[in-house]
Amino acid sequence: MSNLAYSLPAHSPRREPQTPHIEIVSTRSQRRARPKLFYAAVGVAGLFLILVAQLLLSILLSNGAYQISDLQAQHKELARDQQTLSEEINVIIRGGNYGWNFREARGRGPRANTSNLTFIDPVWDYPRGEGTSITGGLFYRGARYPELNGHYLFADFASGNVWALQPDDDRRVSADRVRLIAEIPGVTSFGLDPSTGDILLTTLGAGLFRLVPAAASAR
Repeated sequence: MSNLAYSLPAHSPRREPQTPHIEIVSTRSQRRARPKLFYAAVGVAGLFLILVAQLLLSILLSNGAYQISDLQAQHKELARDQQTLSEEINVIIRGGNYGWNFREARGRGPRANTSNLTFIDPVWDYPRGEGTSITGGLFYRGARYPELNGHYLFADFASGNVWALQPDDDRRVSADRVRLIAEIPGVTSFGLDPSTGDILLTTLGAGLFRLVPAAASAR
């Protein structure tokens, strides 16, 4: 029997662990789906190009229709602008048609008059440069202000202009029959003092005023 013994050397080489090699491989179904996705993308792009071409062709062939539509839009815009250009005074009669909302004052309103309706004209209107919100009004008949006897008094809330209008029956008045008599901002209504006959004006925030013949104002 042998007395030999087996032992490992003190510096025996060690075997380094190997990193496993992993390869990602697409499945057969994935490989089959790739051309389908490509064809779908091509199809969507082609459909989009066809729609764009049809739109351009319709614009070229229907240029007149697009111009008419554009003119109609411009007409509506001009109508809205005209509506903001004036304030009006009407003589009201029973059953009278004054045109709203087919027109504002003597200009076009926001609604088209497609039935060629006829309206009663205002007896007076003024542009927005003189005011933006009319406040009516009072017919004055009395001796306290002889120069205003028989006149219609009205004001504009925004500009503060106060006018006296001399009527011409129910006809439109000329400019020489309307005159500026005072300036009081924020007028909301007119009235008469029963004890003195003074013309009174109420205002928003400033209180009650009375109209006096003198140039100086008084409260």
